[in-house]
Amino acid sequence: MALKTYNPHVTTEEQKTLYTSMLRRFGFESADKHFVCGGDFALLGGKGFGLYEMARDGLPIPPGFTITTEICTAYRKQPKTTVKKLLPQVRRGYRAMREHLGYSPLVSVRSGARVSMPGMMDTVLNVGLTSKTMPFWTKRLGAHAALDCRRRLVQMYGSVVNGINSEKFETILSNYRHEEGVETDAELGVTALEGVVVEFEDLYSILTGKHFPDTVWAQLEGAIVAVFKSWNNARAIEYRRINEIPGSWGTAVNIQTMVFGNMNYKSGSGVLFTRNPSTGENVIVGEYLPNAQGEEVVAGTRTPLPIEEMANQWPEITKELVDLVNQMEEQRREMQDIEFTVEDGKLWILQTRNGKRSAQAAFVIACDMVEEGWLTKEEALRRLTKKQFQSVCRPVIDPSFNEEPTMVGTPACPGLVSGRVALTANMAVTMAKSGPVILVRPETTPDDIHGMHAAVGILTMTGGLTSHAAVVARSMDTACIVGCSDMPEIEEGTEITIDGLSGNVWVGFTVPVINGSTSQQVQTIIDWSFDKAGAMRESSTIQSGRQRVFAAEWSVLQREKELQKLRDLPDASGIVIDLRQPKAFRREEDMDLWNVFGEEPTDTLEGSKMVVADLTASPVNGVVIELDAELQHLEHGLRDVGYRVVKDVCTVSDLLHSDGIIRVTDDFVEKIIGGAQALKELTEVLKKAGKPIEVAAASMTIEAAVAAAVGG
Repeated sequence: MALKTYNPHVTTEEQKTLYTSMLRRFGFESADKHFVCGGDFALLGGKGFGLYEMARDGLPIPPGFTITTEICTAYRKQPKTTVKKLLPQVRRGYRAMREHLGYSPLVSVRSGARVSMPGMMDTVLNVGLTSKTMPFWTKRLGAHAALDCRRRLVQMYGSVVNGINSEKFETILSNYRHEEGVETDAELGVTALEGVVVEFEDLYSILTGKHFPDTVWAQLEGAIVAVFKSWNNARAIEYRRINEIPGSWGTAVNIQTMVFGNMNYKSGSGVLFTRNPSTGENVIVGEYLPNAQGEEVVAGTRTPLPIEEMANQWPEITKELVDLVNQMEEQRREMQDIEFTVEDGKLWILQTRNGKRSAQAAFVIACDMVEEGWLTKEEALRRLTKKQFQSVCRPVIDPSFNEEPTMVGTPACPGLVSGRVALTANMAVTMAKSGPVILVRPETTPDDIHGMHAAVGILTMTGGLTSHAAVVARSMDTACIVGCSDMPEIEEGTEITIDGLSGNVWVGFTVPVINGSTSQQVQTIIDWSFDKAGAMRESSTIQSGRQRVFAAEWSVLQREKELQKLRDLPDASGIVIDLRQPKAFRREEDMDLWNVFGEEPTDTLEGSKMVVADLTASPVNGVVIELDAELQHLEHGLRDVGYRVVKDVCTVSDLLHSDGIIRVTDDFVEKIIGGAQALKELTEVLKKAGKPIEVAAASMTIEAAVAAAVGG
């Protein structure tokens, strides 16, 4: 049913019933049958909606429930009232999980906005592990796994709910690893973990002035409120600003039964993409960590194993996983980003969503899915943006360049960029004011979002394709390399170049580049856009018989392809490239092509400058170029390489100092020259005087004006 917006001031029975319906269960047979699609995506958020879809389709989903986005909106307006009314329903939802499972579950409390905001909001795992429930979980999971869950809960809850610096907990862990002589937390023994838990709880008490909450209800309340608050933390606000996400949307909260990738070495957690998010190749790409919970995979604190190695460790589980994710991609007709956990040999799917991808991958995936019959050309075009088109035209390394890289990491997002090294997010923002910077970190965290946005590239020592740095970089289409474990110490301010396509890093010199817009998929998409828009507009046949006119917007979209056609012509005379701001000359049929790549381009002046740069770098003989007043300072550079340039004439002085093609205004014709007949006579006089001036009247149509400009 359609849900009304919750009003905390209304206390009628009807409103209470609606408020109860704000909790949507998934993974329960009775609930799945009544799941309603349609407008629920906005209420459930992307994560919650994906969970309901998977549960409906019969996938192995740990059961749970979603607190809808409307409750977050209500909380922001009246926090105390909202929490007071929400908690009884949360208790009811948790008890339903307990009845369904036959025991009191530990749960994860996760955010879930309408669009993916990777790492920007908060999560708390293992909620419900108390002194009362610890014996049950020790028996169920084993002492090691239960203690490991407890120390994770105290650390995450303390950091997320109470704002304790997580590094204080990490210092305690590091000391224990050093004493035990082990490299990872998973290798700590039971006695060591008991000591870790005691010290974590003592640290919590010292820094908060109170004992760690020891009931499931207190833990749930703290975690839920923390997720609501995280919608408006600094990093989430900055991410929304960068990606133009409305702050009014709010986040859903997903409360889901925990499954334990840290139970033993027949357990683990991972993240995968159904296609390569960097290149678009139609292969499953992902990573996993044995004996670990999912946060470790995405946080980048440990470099995970490639998903291919799962087949050696767990061949049957891997086959089941591949079959499921292929089914999920086919049903959604989109590349999926999937989180999974293996608990003591059993596979669970925790989340699916449309995967973030680089611009290059977006073009490859669009073409492949049309070829595979999953999308029409029109659907594929609607998934692409003008910004992605501009990104794929970025420079790539000149094939003749063969200098060995200084170091090599895992390529996470394509892009070839150079800049000065910034070692912190704050320094990246400061240094970016005076030139391009590359953010270099051991690994990034959500708190680095402002520095990641300011940087032209990102380089990390740890992490993999599913780490925070990689996922966020792809969402911003920023060149990124992760897992560069052989990175030497680099001083801040050092010039480096990174290639997010190969993973190569060079320190201390410039890498030669060429244009990167020639891939087969990019050309295919351009051809589709022409099919959609209709044939390019052609003018009437004039003397030489062949002419094509470009407006600046057209040039931004397909300049490289069309300019190459011009260069290949044996005779380009009679062709005019119109680089005026084309406000007065737009035609309805042109709008189709502009709309292919999203909103209508606005910076036509910048697009025209890019075309001029291409033209002067590689001249085309016989071409006429039309410039408006804002671009006429570029006239001499174009004429120096052989172009004939049309320029505006507004005064007699302009006319006397012109030695090329001119365009006169209506006022000039009427007031100074005296009309069209006088204009024709003036043209003859100027020709006889030896001034090579041709005239095009501004009041003509584009085709007629161009025809006049070339002597028609």
